[in-house]
Amino acid sequence: MVGAPLKSIPLLIVILLVVVQIEAKHRRQVVKYPTTSNATHTRTLSGTYATDGNNATNWEVYNLITLTLLRGFVKFQVKGYNDRVYLEKFRRSYWFGDRYYYMDNLYYLATRDTCAYKMDYDMRKDISYTDGSPVYDIVYQCQRYVEYCCGLDCCRNYGLLISPRPPHQQQYPWSLSPSIHSLLAPLLTTLIRA
Repeated sequence: MVGAPLKSIPLLIVILLVVVQIEAKHRRQVVKYPTTSNATHTRTLSGTYATDGNNATNWEVYNLITLTLLRGFVKFQVKGYNDRVYLEKFRRSYWFGDRYYYMDNLYYLATRDTCAYKMDYDMRKDISYTDGSPVYDIVYQCQRYVEYCCGLDCCRNYGLLISPRPPHQQQYPWSLSPSIHSLLAPLLTTLIRA
């Protein structure tokens, strides 16, 4: 008789864990992007929303990158991921081309959205790989869910991050819903009887 209530405890624990996981899914924030993207130069490698951003900002970033990377040379050949440029003003790293950026163990973060900006012919004419093939993209990263690719910069997601619940109904992670309390009562009574 004593062993019967103890046999139902694992089943109650499994049910409790399933309900907790369902409740956690409903608390997560949902990112809603506009349905279309009007970007002609910018794309994300993760398939999220992207725009071409501000032309003045794009030219400023491009000029800073080439000033830093070319260092007065007329032509530049991309040799590897260490041909990265970090711009303090924009607080991010930029790589020329899409061959080597993901090999950079220190600065490439797989948890971020990776963006690629397609350069015009005038922008890329003096930049190539060591084998002579042209470099088409400038690759950089934005914070996932907080920013989106915006030309050669990252724009904030102010209006795009929408909570599934109104703010007054928001729950703390440690608060339990009434459905969990209804499952805890039989579990506790079973433990007390044993």
